[in-house]
Amino acid sequence: MQISGLPCKHGAAAIVYIREKVENYCDAYYNKDKYILAYSGMHSSLPNLDTLDDEDVLPPHCIDFQEGQEKIEKGKKMRIHHQIQGGFQQLDALIIKIYDTIEEDVKELQ
Repeated sequence: MQISGLPCKHGAAAIVYIREKVENYCDAYYNKDKYILAYSGMHSSLPNLDTLDDEDVLPPHCIDFQEGQEKIEKGKKMRIHHQIQGGFQQLDALIIKIYDTIEEDVKELQ
């Protein structure tokens, strides 16, 4: 806290442990009143919202529920497809390994 004016994580844990507010142990520089004072001239408020026309406001983009469900199902199918492909690749590698082992054993017997 000596450098930043804020308690470290261990200090904050101790403060919470004794059921105090961490804010009470911070430098006054970090309180809400100082923040409002520092930024009061920089923020311009919105114009009177009653004067805005509804036509000027764009509606939020809404996705159709059915379309969303279809995308989810497609994603699930793609994940399953990739898992199956990965399983086949592992199976192919195992078969090749077994075949090579059998081939080596046959050579030794000859």
